[in-house]
Amino acid sequence: MRLINPTVVRVCLAVATGLSALASGCGKDEGAGTGDGTGSSDTSTGAAETSTTAPMTTAPMESSSSEAGDASADASSTGVSEVTIMGRLRDLPLFTPIPDAAVSVLDMPGLETTTDVDGLCSIGPVPADTELFVEIAPTDTYFGTVIGLTATSGDEDQDLAQISYATVESQIEILQSMEPTPADLTQSIVVVRLLQESLEGVSIEMEPAPDPAAFYSPDAAGGVVLGKNLIEFGLLPVVVYFNIAPSAAGSIVITANHDTETCVVVHPTFPTIAEHVTLVDIDCNG
Repeated sequence: MRLINPTVVRVCLAVATGLSALASGCGKDEGAGTGDGTGSSDTSTGAAETSTTAPMTTAPMESSSSEAGDASADASSTGVSEVTIMGRLRDLPLFTPIPDAAVSVLDMPGLETTTDVDGLCSIGPVPADTELFVEIAPTDTYFGTVIGLTATSGDEDQDLAQISYATVESQIEILQSMEPTPADLTQSIVVVRLLQESLEGVSIEMEPAPDPAAFYSPDAAGGVVLGKNLIEFGLLPVVVYFNIAPSAAGSIVITANHDTETCVVVHPTFPTIAEHVTLVDIDCNG
């Protein structure tokens, strides 16, 4: 069992920094963060240090028409459109391609492939407009990733990402003064990300209720606060949950609330898998 107490912050900061910025322009290599941060601020719940890590500029599952090939939509004999998903897998935050990674679609046996030397892959065909959960398998170097998407017809490709253990362990220890629950990296991590980065005041609830010392979110000034579930910092619009037990799709329910906007979970029936990061998107644009 991989139990890490001092690196729980590194785990969550690396995940949040890499995955929260996945909403900013797909397929761009400029603006990569360094993974370092400085500064501190105090909150009513205890001291919280501030991360100044620059946001990334690549986005798993967001469209880009020019970098990893085209998705093809073919009409079958019954007139049903099918889509072949084209993707590119890169390291976050290094943006280097990850070759020889096992990529598959959960609950769709036979839909699996391996990335080439440039991190490119294709998988399919699948019926257009089907909700999918793509898994990138963990290795000795990388956490696994689970990301939901809808397979749409047209010229779209998908940018995939993984975070390495080395990146995780290099992050700044931010939560240690708050005495978080020791991190068990054999469990799952769930990153709930708000797509509208400029919207503040979105509260996130998880059922079953999580350990109050095993999740966090930055405050309005960027100071990370243990046990906080309110999204109010646009550079890191996330709530990060760690030590989440592996669970079947739909076992965990995420809800999001805002005073004036209607918020929905984009792919609500997600699974959690041991040694994987599951990314859950919130859309308050409805």
